[in-house]
Amino acid sequence: MKIRKKVKLNLLVISMLIMASMLSACGETTETTPAASGNETNVAEETAIEEPAVSEVKIELKSGDSIKEALEQLPPLEGEETGLIFLTNGLYEYQTGAIPTGWTLEGESVDGVIITPEMEQHFTNQGSIKNITFQNISGMSNGGAIYNDGGLVENCKIKNGYADADGGGIYNMKGSVINCTFESLQGGYFGEWGTEHPSIEGSCGGGVYNNEGLVDGCTFIDCFVEGAGGGVFNLKGTVSNSTFTGCASRNDYNGGGVYNVEGTVTGCTFENCTPDGQFDQI
Repeated sequence: MKIRKKVKLNLLVISMLIMASMLSACGETTETTPAASGNETNVAEETAIEEPAVSEVKIELKSGDSIKEALEQLPPLEGEETGLIFLTNGLYEYQTGAIPTGWTLEGESVDGVIITPEMEQHFTNQGSIKNITFQNISGMSNGGAIYNDGGLVENCKIKNGYADADGGGIYNMKGSVINCTFESLQGGYFGEWGTEHPSIEGSCGGGVYNNEGLVDGCTFIDCFVEGAGGGVFNLKGTVSNSTFTGCASRNDYNGGGVYNVEGTVTGCTFENCTPDGQFDQI
């Protein structure tokens, strides 16, 4: 595991320092020209304000390294620092962990970095997760691959698996899920009841359970659920610009694609979703 700290300086400050150094080395001087008589123009001097440096703590992992151990040993961030856990292309088997605020778990490429979560475990995210494929999922609680607790999940693929409760791929609690693909996922694998909706027989959200969060620009393919919302169960959240193909719910609830409760669904398309593509339940 490699840890590096990179400092990003303001480009204007860097340019001024280089120019000053060159002038000093060449011994150049400037001459002052007397002001011309008549109409005079006052020119305000521009003063460059130095912005504080922003540093990034970077941890690089390779296939075979433990993501969980890296997350448990993260150094504390100071001031405006941000943290990046960078995964080089490869297979990361039986992984889990919690991404804290200020940190990003990012893959080198979405098809090149593949994570199989630890059996009956998922990732908890309060930071960001980007460019990663999660597959062969077997979650025992809400969110088969990820419990997104106010964080960001972007440009990820989540496929082939289930959660015993709500959200076969992701349980999104007031977070954002952007440009992700969900394929061959199931919520309520053993038909257990979810905790958020006791009136519905079976868990909800085959791909995503969206609890007051945002799901935008995502693709749902062949997602299934015991209760309502084969693709997404949307509770007071927003689902936008997403496509749903072949998604279904079993227990005769509408919303094979999206089951919407007091939320917003806009700009979405539904194909071969059963019973119905979208159903609003107020």
